[in-house]
Amino acid sequence: MSELTSNPSFVDQWDVFINVSADTMPVYTPQVLSNYFDPIIDVHRVRGFLHNINFVTSSSCATGLVPTNVKTFPLAWHKRKHYESHGDFDITYISEGGLKKSETLEIHFGSQWMILTPDFVRYLASALRREDSLPSIFKNELIARERLMSDETFIPTILAHHTEFRETMPKLEKDGSLALGPMGLGMKIESIRYERMDENMPDAYGNVVHVQRYDVPKSSTANVPRKWGPYFLGIYDLGNIKKSGALFIRKVAKDVDPNIFNILPVSHSDEIPPIHWPREVKLSEKIDWEPILEYTKRMRTN
Repeated sequence: MSELTSNPSFVDQWDVFINVSADTMPVYTPQVLSNYFDPIIDVHRVRGFLHNINFVTSSSCATGLVPTNVKTFPLAWHKRKHYESHGDFDITYISEGGLKKSETLEIHFGSQWMILTPDFVRYLASALRREDSLPSIFKNELIARERLMSDETFIPTILAHHTEFRETMPKLEKDGSLALGPMGLGMKIESIRYERMDENMPDAYGNVVHVQRYDVPKSSTANVPRKWGPYFLGIYDLGNIKKSGALFIRKVAKDVDPNIFNILPVSHSDEIPPIHWPREVKLSEKIDWEPILEYTKRMRTN
């Protein structure tokens, strides 16, 4: 971020900051993605409708496309206890306008797979160059408490508390999908990144995922997956990928299923075939979550 906002080779030469990870694949071609985030909005050409939206969440977050406030978790849940164990985050700092201010920050969760606007990236990079800014003071406090996670909590929390930038968080429809209005021309985006994730199950609310996954072939050079996600995607996942409206997917590997690379990326969602898992597919072994779920219920009762 510092390079993008200070190096003359990059300043004002980009429209959006996208952070992804290994084994990630775009659903749409670079030109289509470029159109979606273009600063110039054109309703008829489906251009610019994702401009000026800051995405800092993953599809596995409890609140979907918006950051998850730590206080939405039950008191006994480990993520909430982890951040509240040392008390509130009461931060005194100097604002961009030079005023001394105090604020109590509530931790918000997101993920490292984020899509950020140039204005927010410039603000964050500039603020971190000042030792007395809100981001710098907050960062130092997180480090002192040994709680720093720059991707999953630091950036989402700063975004959620900034008077201007919290208005750039995604606006949602009643079903949790992104509110696109007429600019989306019938598109529906339920998640920016599609993945099949069973990590941290049962979740904070006692929910258990029962959807089965397939094993990586023994002949594969890919890492053998754990019994919980994220799982490598294959051609049978295309139906759900299409339904999600996601811009990216993970994890994918040619050693697991090369077929998906023959389909994606596409220029339009209509080009994605609605292929789903047939019922006859042999399922991989599933973890017995019931003992863990019972333990979670007892912990709540106690």
